[in-house]
Amino acid sequence: MTSAFACARPHRLAAVAPVAGLRAGRPDPQNPAQPDPSSCAPARPVPVIAFHGQQNYTSPYQGGGSDVWRYSVPAAQARWAAINRCISGPVTVSVTTHVTRSS
Repeated sequence: MTSAFACARPHRLAAVAPVAGLRAGRPDPQNPAQPDPSSCAPARPVPVIAFHGQQNYTSPYQGGGSDVWRYSVPAAQARWAAINRCISGPVTVSVTTHVTRSS
């Protein structure tokens, strides 16, 4: 819900921090493996920090699952990077054996 709120009302937030649910709009009807850019186009950048496990079967990291969760977390990250006008990245760093950080 925080991702959807950030898409629709970015002026009401300083940032968002979704846990196990980073979204960047609805899946594209023509390519469900990608977010539909027209469904999330905030008027300003919205800082995002997201946390997600790869063993989550309700909101799968690699996508799939329900109709609202067709694209992967990396696809959502890439869409937010485009929304936020990031000019480099992503950079992925191993933090521990089971934890990585992408920025």
